Amino acid sequence: MNFSSRKFTGIALLFLAPATAEAHSDLRLGPFGAGILHPIETLPHLLVLIAVGLLLGRRPPFRLRPLLGIFAPVSALALLITLADHATPVPALFTTGLAVALGALLASGRTTSQRVDFALLAIAALILGLDSGFTNPSALMVAKVLFGNWVCLLVIIGYVAFYTSLLPPRPWTQRAFRVAGSWIVAIGLFALILSLRAVP
Repeated sequence: MNFSSRKFTGIALLFLAPATAEAHSDLRLGPFGAGILHPIETLPHLLVLIAVGLLLGRRPPFRLRPLLGIFAPVSALALLITLADHATPVPALFTTGLAVALGALLASGRTTSQRVDFALLAIAALILGLDSGFTNPSALMVAKVLFGNWVCLLVIIGYVAFYTSLLPPRPWTQRAFRVAGSWIVAIGLFALILSLRAVP
């Protein structure tokens, strides 16, 4: 039991590696591939993306307009801001806290207005973009990494939202959303504790 606990903690710590340093450091798949892998390898990012996708998809039919009209430009702008010389990385606690908040909203079972959903979409896009900076002497490599990152953000949210919207409007689907939200909260809180313990 002790071994399993340590093993799980070690895996979680790998997921929680700082976004700007380690998560983009493996370029064996090329800069575009490294950018695509970044949101998948960073646990708080993945939790936020899944939560936002579920929030959008639970209100069928699926519409591309919020994703392309809000998330796409805001996240692209945030990624471009990271290129500034004096850009300050977003603290990891912000991203993890956002994941916990979104998970709690899902777990509560409350239906939010469209404006609230759009606001949450914009906030998630801003934080994820600002938390995905990459530095390298090659401007072309940086552009490819950030573009791959941007594409992956859109694909994950779109994928989750689309297939969520196909679920029938039954009581069990609402329970499933609440269970998913509870899991996001639990995993997010665990990640938050690990982040706090890692702070010197």
